Amino acid sequence: MRRRAISLWAVIMLTAIGFSVNAGTLVVNAAWQVGTAPFPEDTDGDGDFATIQAAVDAASARDRIEIATGVYDEQVIVDKSITLIGSGIETILRPGPDTSEAFELFNSSPGGDRIIASPLVCFGPEGSEIVVQSLQVDCSSLGQLPEGGKGLQGIMFIGTSGKIQDVSVSHVNAGDLSANGIILLAYDRIVDVEVSNCSVSDFRSAAIKASNAGLNASIHSNTVTGTRNTMPVQIGIQLGFGATGSIVENEVRDIAGPKPEIMQWAMGIVVVSSDVEVLRNSVVDCQSGIYCVFIHPGEYQLQIRENVISSSGLEDPELADCGNGIWVTPFSSRAVVNVAIEDNDLTGGGIGSAIQIGEMPRKQPDGLVQGSIKGNQIDDWYYGLSFRTTTGAVTASANTIGMCSLGGTGESGPAVQLPGITADISIDPAGFSEEPFGSAIYVTGVSVDSIQIANNILAGNQVGVINDGYGILDVRENWWGDPTGPDGPAFPDANSGAVAGGLGDKIFCFGDGAGLAFDPWLVEEPDTLAIETEGS
Repeated sequence: MRRRAISLWAVIMLTAIGFSVNAGTLVVNAAWQVGTAPFPEDTDGDGDFATIQAAVDAASARDRIEIATGVYDEQVIVDKSITLIGSGIETILRPGPDTSEAFELFNSSPGGDRIIASPLVCFGPEGSEIVVQSLQVDCSSLGQLPEGGKGLQGIMFIGTSGKIQDVSVSHVNAGDLSANGIILLAYDRIVDVEVSNCSVSDFRSAAIKASNAGLNASIHSNTVTGTRNTMPVQIGIQLGFGATGSIVENEVRDIAGPKPEIMQWAMGIVVVSSDVEVLRNSVVDCQSGIYCVFIHPGEYQLQIRENVISSSGLEDPELADCGNGIWVTPFSSRAVVNVAIEDNDLTGGGIGSAIQIGEMPRKQPDGLVQGSIKGNQIDDWYYGLSFRTTTGAVTASANTIGMCSLGGTGESGPAVQLPGITADISIDPAGFSEEPFGSAIYVTGVSVDSIQIANNILAGNQVGVINDGYGILDVRENWWGDPTGPDGPAFPDANSGAVAGGLGDKIFCFGDGAGLAFDPWLVEEPDTLAIETEGS
């Protein structure tokens, strides 16, 4: 690593902003931009630069470039293993109209068309590692993109490992195609990238997007703020298409679109055909909270644990109806998803299902989802747990589900319902009445033989369980809100013949061959969900 003499002025400036001057360190300061561009750069060899790009061009691998506060009107292209470190949010990369019209364009895959523009592009030889830290990328002053430029990325990592830390990205809206805040692409390489403590706002497509096999991404401790009532709809964080990794302890909010002619739910966190951990995130007022779709063949491992999801703040007639809190569905006949959905907090409420496995029966997707749904807290959704086509061997246990309701008015909006609402719902055993209702457990369009629902608290819902699937649904050993058990005298236990004449949540079957096995049930509301049963 080279040593560079640093001017006295640079030492004074850097000391004032908290930098230490070491060997292998280059210094950039917008205050040195005298006259008009292009600015003279480092004519005396002291390692002082007026633009970031000039310092990058002069740097050697593993050098560190320290950037003082100021506004930098340029495109920065990093093509070697170096560290760019700013002075915080006051170090601003903000290209103006003339700069953006001259952007160099890049492609999103080897051999693809060069149509993507970005103020900050990072790539390098195989094995490179680039760090970007403590600065702001602001696209608010961009003009037209250059001829052929159709997409915009705030920060673009292409085929390189590295880190993006403590960075703010905003106003990423230009171009005809996608406009993402931060995008990570493997580019047919094996790379590891960490995105942490970043803030992304005012973007058109996705705030943070990681794609391609070979990429392992750690996306944690970031803040994503969407723009409500905008089209096209936004995505907060997306990880997939072969990329693996984790989405941990992020805050994603206000991802919500208007009512389009064709429903397009805005989504807080999206997983596409990948092995991913989604842990301890806060997803607030997003039309779909965590959406996991598997469109390619393969066996996948998915963990969704300890997240907090609420969309109760979206009761706005201008916004599209909400999707689901957590939704896992395959769309490939050879996709098998092994999932653990555990210890999530969905007590803030929302429209749709708190947790849904599979798609609507009319769409007939293929594939299989199997695993556990355990220890989740659910309140005030249309449906608590919804099992639809593609549901395989799933065990639901130790969940607490309450106040699930459609409001009982025939309207589409969710009303906050008190536990006593169950007394107002009348169910016709010959079929659904015109009066809609929500339920803690809803099964439709799928064989129920491998679904086990036991040791849960199902209390205070308009309906406790609806079986609109095929076969006998096992819902034994649950607490129904009253020691006398569930209420549904028209639907006796399929095994014992016991009549559901209790005062707890109602049960309902719909469809040929559908039945319920609810006997025995828990006679006390469990503190620890230990099993104490009564029945035949």
